[in-house]
Amino acid sequence: MNRYVFAFSILISFILICFVSCEVLREEEFAVVDWSPREGVSRPDAGISVSFSQEPDERSVESAFSLTVDEERVSGRFIWNGKTVCFSPSFPINYGKDFKLVVSAGAKNTQGLSLEEEFENKWTFQKIKPRPEIVETFPKDGAVIMETDAVLSICFSESVDIVSCKENININPDISGYWELTENNTLASFIPVELWQYGIEYKINISKDLESIYGVPLKDEYNFYFSFGDDVKIPDISGVFAVDENNNKNFELNRYFPSNVNLTDSIFENCLWEKTYSLLVEFTEKIDVMQIKNRITIEPSIKYAVEPFSGFSDSIKIRFLEIPVFEERYIISVKNGLFDMYGNKNENVFIYRIYANGETSKPPVFAGFRMPGKPSSDKNADSALVYRLNENQKDDFLLSYPYDFKIEGSDDSYKYETDIETWIELYFDTAKNSKIDILSLRELFRIEYTNNCMNFSAYKMTDSEFTWQEKEKTFSDYSRVEVRGKFQNINKNGMVTFYIGSGLKDDLGNKNTAIQRIELFK
Repeated sequence: MNRYVFAFSILISFILICFVSCEVLREEEFAVVDWSPREGVSRPDAGISVSFSQEPDERSVESAFSLTVDEERVSGRFIWNGKTVCFSPSFPINYGKDFKLVVSAGAKNTQGLSLEEEFENKWTFQKIKPRPEIVETFPKDGAVIMETDAVLSICFSESVDIVSCKENININPDISGYWELTENNTLASFIPVELWQYGIEYKINISKDLESIYGVPLKDEYNFYFSFGDDVKIPDISGVFAVDENNNKNFELNRYFPSNVNLTDSIFENCLWEKTYSLLVEFTEKIDVMQIKNRITIEPSIKYAVEPFSGFSDSIKIRFLEIPVFEERYIISVKNGLFDMYGNKNENVFIYRIYANGETSKPPVFAGFRMPGKPSSDKNADSALVYRLNENQKDDFLLSYPYDFKIEGSDDSYKYETDIETWIELYFDTAKNSKIDILSLRELFRIEYTNNCMNFSAYKMTDSEFTWQEKEKTFSDYSRVEVRGKFQNINKNGMVTFYIGSGLKDDLGNKNTAIQRIELFK
């Protein structure tokens, strides 16, 4: 009896195991989870690939894989990337053909589990149609027509839709007429039913929504203009502007004629010119750029470039290739001989003067220094030694006007032959919203002395966390740098020079090429 009970238990256990195994198999089904291209019409750059839910057995998948074009089998090679297989046909893609991809149920995973059902995908590759472009217009941009009933024509690189032309080509001011397409729908012509008006400038706007017959739009909108009548208008400069690196207009420049040179300079001087500015010259009509390039002179001489380089344009930019010298005055002359597209020429000479004294272009200038007269009184600035750059030295830093360096050798000041912790505050007249480039100052600053009359060893330089919170009152508008170090006073006389070499910079990139120094006698 026990033998039958044992057999029955074994049977029940086997059934449960099979049931659980079936559930596991259903949960871990081997299937196609992604593919490319999708069904329908696809681009030719879409690759042919199939991805599986589990690690596939590559040999069985390749055997179960088939690709046909118009029911003819295609050969190729397989490229595997994990659970995804890509198929590269051995012949070029045929556009407009019907493709069919099949992975039969014989495809297996690495555990031998087959696909539950055959996978099938169908699509058609369609060649990408190019965007239409404007090849040519009649009249040309800026032209003057002589016929009152002239036909307006626009030549496209691709066949375009007539309805799209009517909706997306605008003429301003409006004029009655109709559109027609010829030359295999690549030439759109507007036939006016009223006359073009004398002296009127007509502006043509072609929207980027204009489409080819395949529904592909223009990449960008297109604009041009023309007028009717005889063009005898003399070209002229309509305005000259100071523009920054983002082409924002900052101010318009005053101009004068050579006959006005005896008038007060201040009337015509354009101040606050920044080193980043360029000149934007605007004209009343398009002029020959190559002609005007030969008619511009700048004194004193400075290298510049004219943009655009050639062609006809209603504006040019004069961009300096060298940084204008700070506080230098430049005179820009534009000679006569501005030619427009029809040979009309101006006879005027225009002169512009700029003063390169922009608030953010000023190079840093060493203005003076302050240091404790009694370093033992760290927080007391009453005994401070203050030295300012002599006003005469601002014009020529090589001139020397030595001050009396009042360093005492007493016990409460700078005791002789003793290393004393102290600090020196350097002050600089800098450009607006700028401060000294510390790395530049570290390289260029030093204290020179003769006859071994003293020694100063710096170990820290900072533009924050100052020992004295308040600036020296006569330097309140200047930038400050503190130099900490050890000072040794020697009982000897000598010359002491606070020296800053050529090339001192601020954090805006302004550079002082002069040697700057303050000389003292100890």
